[in-house]
Amino acid sequence: ASGLGVDRVAASVRGCRAEVEGGGILAHDSALRLTDTRVAECSTAGDGGGVSLSAGTLAWFSGSTIDECSVMFARGRGSALQISYEAAAHLSSTTVSRSHSQMYGTVYVEGHLGMFNGSAIADCRAVDLGGSSSAAVARRGGVLWVRRHGSVVLVESQVRNCTAEYLGILTSDMELRHSFAPISIDPGGDAAIYESSIV
Repeated sequence: ASGLGVDRVAASVRGCRAEVEGGGILAHDSALRLTDTRVAECSTAGDGGGVSLSAGTLAWFSGSTIDECSVMFARGRGSALQISYEAAAHLSSTTVSRSHSQMYGTVYVEGHLGMFNGSAIADCRAVDLGGSSSAAVARRGGVLWVRRHGSVVLVESQVRNCTAEYLGILTSDMELRHSFAPISIDPGGDAAIYESSIV
């Protein structure tokens, strides 16, 4: 969708593939509302294996799931959900699950992400394959990666059973290992967590 308002109720987007962005859904400069919708087993060669929200997009997810989505190449950002700068997503009673990332996060946030009313990121694994540098600044983000200027708010929500693992060659710079976590917030990023759990 581009420059449109899209409203979907009880829809299923399954097994889709994109060559550039948004394996299941790509929205650019749009208003997107998904209710009781499932995006599953979608992939992309670019960013946003399940859903990619480009600049100017406002998206609302209610009672929905993004499940088992992926990026085909390690440098793809957001195996489940990618939120670009000046885009925003509001998740209510919505779950992102079983969408593993190789370098650039399951949920990649340059814009704004709000999670409310029992929403969750669950059963996801992030891996940093390393190889570019031993410096801590070269690390890749975790399952939820909030970039500079990005922001996330969690209210009555969960990040549960998510892991992050560094598989590159270990060096004397142990900060690299310590700074890689299920939730990664870059300098200049912002996170606010209320009545939520990270387990």
